[in-house]
Amino acid sequence: MCQGDDPNCHAFEAHRRGLRRDLEPERRAFLKSSFVATGAAAAAFAAAGPSLVSPALAQASGAKIAATAHYHLPANAETVHWGFFSRSLTPQVEIGSGDYVTIETLTHQASDDAERMIQGDPGAESVYLWTKDKMGVSPRGAGALDAKVGPGGGLGVHICTGPVAIRGAEPGDVLEVRILDVAPRPCANPKYKGLTFGSNAAAWWGYHYNDLITGDKPREVVTIYEVDATGERDWARAVYSFRWPGVTDPFGVDHPTIDYPGLPVDHTKTQKTFEVLKGIRVPIRPHFGTMGVAPAEADRVNSIPPSYTGGNIDNWRIGKGATLY
Repeated sequence: MCQGDDPNCHAFEAHRRGLRRDLEPERRAFLKSSFVATGAAAAAFAAAGPSLVSPALAQASGAKIAATAHYHLPANAETVHWGFFSRSLTPQVEIGSGDYVTIETLTHQASDDAERMIQGDPGAESVYLWTKDKMGVSPRGAGALDAKVGPGGGLGVHICTGPVAIRGAEPGDVLEVRILDVAPRPCANPKYKGLTFGSNAAAWWGYHYNDLITGDKPREVVTIYEVDATGERDWARAVYSFRWPGVTDPFGVDHPTIDYPGLPVDHTKTQKTFEVLKGIRVPIRPHFGTMGVAPAEADRVNSIPPSYTGGNIDNWRIGKGATLY
């Protein structure tokens, strides 16, 4: 049942008003204690940093609660950055406290099977565009722009949509982010209507690369998985796997291993093994592997290591119904 947290509910506004009314005594008590703590502890916190309750936040919280707004942030070459967090990025959308945002996301390994994960999807096509003259999104990573493997050096791999600015938030504030729902991005290719796909690599940075039992080793193996796009089926199945063939990218750089995100795989050079993991259902929990704010200490920060600011947490609990602070 909607408790003021489901904008699709037919009685959402009434439920939202009820929730705010129920929380009003608690909210006022928090503000009162915050003002006292801020004034009394100003000297004590002078050397340690800013108060957790900034004047802007207190003023915004104490003002009359305005009607909420719902924003949509698509994933395309104009709205994503690849492989890093940065305090210098221009916000893609600015929202107020209590607003809702539907944020689209993309997997950074969609080019492992462009037919299933890119073709027909304008947003994905713009992000993964890579010809000898142009990259749709560059750099890919927090490294040097002239790195041999490509701009950014692959120091960071995640496609991050945003950032989203919170009106009135200041350094030292705590942001509460509620994830109301998570839905798979449907395949846009009519050939695979009703499905969505993902990729998993047993790559050089993982244990499997050197611990293979049979066949040529070491080797990198990519497996493509199929998921129900409606989200009703809570398991995935493997469609096929292939050994990494080595890729020469559109700029002419050779990649014998998976060392740079978004490398376009030419499947005329792969040997697909179908019915891999036949009869096996892999349970899935849709969640955000990477979510956070940009650190203040540096400008471009690799998206791979998690931090006190969040980032690549890879926690399956960060899904529908979760709250992050």
